[in-house]
Amino acid sequence: MAKVGKSVIQSSLAHFGQLAISLGLVVAVSRILSPEAVGVFLMAYVAILIVLPLHEFQIQSFVIQRQQIDRLGLRAVSFAAWASSLVALAVCLVAAALFKLTYPDGAIVECLLIACIGFLIRPFSVPAAAVLARNMRYGVLSAIKLWAAVGRAVVTLGLLAAGFGPEALSWGLVAESVVGLLALRYVHSESRLIAPSPRGSREVFDFCVPYSGAHLVITLSTALTPLLIGSFQGLAMAAFFNRARTVTQFFRSSVEGAIQPIVLSEFTKVRHDKAELQRVYLRATSLLTGLAWPSLAWLGFSAGPLTLTVFGEEWAMVAPLATLLALGGLLYSATAWSAQLHAAFGQSRLLLLRDGLLQLPLLLILFFTAHMSTLAVAGGMAVAAGLSLAVNLMLVRRHFGISIAQAIASLDKSWWAAAMTGGIPYALNLWVGEGLSAPQALALMAASAAIVWPFALWLTRHPLLDEAKLQWESLRGADRPLA
Repeated sequence: MAKVGKSVIQSSLAHFGQLAISLGLVVAVSRILSPEAVGVFLMAYVAILIVLPLHEFQIQSFVIQRQQIDRLGLRAVSFAAWASSLVALAVCLVAAALFKLTYPDGAIVECLLIACIGFLIRPFSVPAAAVLARNMRYGVLSAIKLWAAVGRAVVTLGLLAAGFGPEALSWGLVAESVVGLLALRYVHSESRLIAPSPRGSREVFDFCVPYSGAHLVITLSTALTPLLIGSFQGLAMAAFFNRARTVTQFFRSSVEGAIQPIVLSEFTKVRHDKAELQRVYLRATSLLTGLAWPSLAWLGFSAGPLTLTVFGEEWAMVAPLATLLALGGLLYSATAWSAQLHAAFGQSRLLLLRDGLLQLPLLLILFFTAHMSTLAVAGGMAVAAGLSLAVNLMLVRRHFGISIAQAIASLDKSWWAAAMTGGIPYALNLWVGEGLSAPQALALMAASAAIVWPFALWLTRHPLLDEAKLQWESLRGADRPLA
């Protein structure tokens, strides 16, 4: 039987490696292409982002939470994967036609059409990857994702070195989908290349459509943001905002993105025991914020030297944007597991309603601030994250009996750890950092944070320390629950 602790560590390390490779690719591309050229790809990527929920379609979540899955069920899953991918492809082709009318030079359209090839590749690997996740084979899945990131980076940088422009980034996306086919190698032969069948697919669509719809309304604002900034502020400003968001996502999602399906599995196991469910959720939230909040706090204080060191002076505008987005990330992480909590109870329609309603004020903020400045957009997104936090807390209280006081109490130690990890290195840099170059200031702040963070965890007696000990034991073969 797969060990949860080992799965968490394998998935987290590989996801962190994947994000690190992606961030390295972003840095390299920023050094090679101009902000305007990067903006060309980002405008094309807007369409990919909009249909990304259809591309994934929450197939993995459906297979994980289903009590039993047989070959007939997998054929229905395959049908749903193909149907959603073809719909996504059709939407992107329509978007390509619209871009052709608004940007006649054709560069954006070329990037989009190349990226669309991935929609014809991914349905082959989605059912197999879902089966691997259901069987807790996160080590294999993590390795595939890591190699996919490597493949994307190699293809993109190779084509850029050969003289290609922004279309090289689209070919990198295609390479990522191709490497994903490795999932077929690690499942039983009866789970490979499953012929799609509409029989039984209604159950799949009943779960996946609302759940994916919830993600769709979230990604809608994510996709519209660079589109609005590019339209009102110029392609270069869209690139600045994207770089700030990429850096923030690296610090926010290194652990969160890796263990979302594992957390969903654990919530599903204890959903019949209300007290245990509350305990697992609160502890999981405390563990996540113990990692994410100090990282985001450090990012917010060190964004200046980090931006100059990583991207160069041409991208200096990224720093204040990253600081504001880091604030929004702090607010988001406080209830990041609430979606998995609702999904464990099959409340995908509630997620769709929740996220759909939350997008309305966010979209209003985006349309209003896009006319003003990119900084106003980033600040408005932080305000929207605060509103989302309040709504999520109320829903968790209503449906699972977790009071707002309990939720806040689970965050107090993470708050102090974040304040110390971000504030002390910043104060130290102000004290001794005069005359230091950006790389030297960044090294000083990074080294001091590496010392302050574990000390802060020890001082506050954060549960992350106990969890680290238990995870170490799990690597040595001990079976244990997530929390």
